[in-house]
Amino acid sequence: MGRFFVNLSCRVGEEYHEVIRYDTAHGYVHVHRFWESVGMQRWRRYEGRPLSEAFQAAYDDLKANWERYLELYKSRKATTKRKRKDLHGQGDKEGGGEDEP
Repeated sequence: MGRFFVNLSCRVGEEYHEVIRYDTAHGYVHVHRFWESVGMQRWRRYEGRPLSEAFQAAYDDLKANWERYLELYKSRKATTKRKRKDLHGQGDKEGGGEDEP
């Protein structure tokens, strides 16, 4: 095994969003948690070990924790939407916001 990726995506409406991805695209094993703004993080415990071990661990992690990761992603997206609304005056009763129907 030379390279791999293990990915969890979710569908929201008609769009698919990545939630978490383990991969070796940059020459080392790392993880992207798309609910965090950190970007990718090296998965150091698998450095120097066979990629098959890292692949199996990533697969097992997603299989065991996909529901938790999905909730983290959804809660982060909801928080981000609220912050964007606040920045643009949405929902502000004293002006700047759109009229409610």
